[in-house]
Amino acid sequence: MNSVLQALYATRQLRDYITNGYESSGGTLYSGLSRLFKEMAANVRTGSVNPTSFRSMFIQYQPKFRGYDQHDAQEFLRYLINGLHDEVNKAKRRPKAKLIEPNTSQEAWNQYKIVIDDSRLIDLFVGQFSSVIKCTECNNTSSCWDPFWDLSLPLPRDSSVRAVNAIDGQQRDLKKFANDGFKLSSQDISVNGNITIDGKTYNLYACVCHHGYSSRSGHYTAYCQYDSKWFHFNDERVKDVTDSFNASQLKDAYVLFYRQSNDSLNYSSRL
Repeated sequence: MNSVLQALYATRQLRDYITNGYESSGGTLYSGLSRLFKEMAANVRTGSVNPTSFRSMFIQYQPKFRGYDQHDAQEFLRYLINGLHDEVNKAKRRPKAKLIEPNTSQEAWNQYKIVIDDSRLIDLFVGQFSSVIKCTECNNTSSCWDPFWDLSLPLPRDSSVRAVNAIDGQQRDLKKFANDGFKLSSQDISVNGNITIDGKTYNLYACVCHHGYSSRSGHYTAYCQYDSKWFHFNDERVKDVTDSFNASQLKDAYVLFYRQSNDSLNYSSRL
């Protein structure tokens, strides 16, 4: 939980949105995270913050996280982001509109935002898959578009993987565990600090790392970037690692956060 919260706090647009109170309709999770982020901001140079109050609030929303067993970081991230979105989803408060078959990706996205999901969380974290089916006999094509919150990159056993496939969303996780919950062996992961797709550059700004041999045990830490400096967050211990940080050497990387370098998202145009 701590590592994911650090990565989300490092997401500048989300941090500003949560702490500045842009959503009067926000519920328990929104208000709880807002208080926690404000505490973190107030204590950024003086010490650590205990997230017990927020944790208690979160497990009321998602009881499966009760107790003190190890939980999967990506699973916690997904539940938290979805919970925040559900509290402020503007599409739920609109009259139900009829869905029509979209002809372009932009039409599909606009319809998704108007009819199904519309929030700042969608603007920040959701991308769109494009699928094209082509008939081998008549060559006619059919396209469809589906939203995604993150991309999971499955890793084969005993092989080297280079994480370079870019995404339009802002986060992705490396599926480093087999179905039995144990880490796949001998994984040599090389993470790119910057990736470019279709002329758009995405920069790594946070990484949640898992240290251990099972998704149900071990320890999570986080690397986060602030003002061009990198910090390593290990529970209450924080260390400036700017001089030694190298994304390609993050062998224990588990969830990666990227942002578009020419980020044009702003409150006046997107909220």
